Amino acid sequence: MIDAFSYLSVLLSIIIGLGMSHLLGAMVRVIHNRSGTALYLPSIVWAANLFLLLTLVWWADFNLTRHQHWTFPIFLCTLSIPAAVYAASGLILPTGEAQTQTNMRSAYEENRRWFFSLIAFAIALSFVQTYLLDGRIAFDADAQLKAAILLVTLVPIFTKADIVQRTVAAINLAWVLAYITLLFYNLRY
Repeated sequence: MIDAFSYLSVLLSIIIGLGMSHLLGAMVRVIHNRSGTALYLPSIVWAANLFLLLTLVWWADFNLTRHQHWTFPIFLCTLSIPAAVYAASGLILPTGEAQTQTNMRSAYEENRRWFFSLIAFAIALSFVQTYLLDGRIAFDADAQLKAAILLVTLVPIFTKADIVQRTVAAINLAWVLAYITLLFYNLRY
């Protein structure tokens, strides 16, 4: 007999896989069209961040195998986290086909507010998910790291200064790597 999470995790895996597929496909298009693409470092760093975030969501969701009492709101919240990251993945790199001129910075700026709003939404949903699963939100290392990056993620929604975009991309990459190292290096079961 199949347990509930094994059944529910199929849809989570599909969304995460689609997000990774989009990021990798967009990166291949950028490489194919490298002579016609004006690169923008924050876009490249965020593509790496998103790949790591999608991987982290998939990895962290393994801990949900212990949860026995699934409800639709818990599953919807759990599903919405990778869905928001997937949507952000569709906004960070230009979608233009090869043989067209592409300016990554223009595409980034055009989608900046939506992109960071989706990332902030995914982080906020992780707090909601914790509350729905545990009935409380402990202010432990996990919550502290997520709260800090949520605040950092809100900054580029309101300012388009290049130094801010570069700094937040670098901070997020460092955060993801620290978060993985401190909390999710090994599967906890």
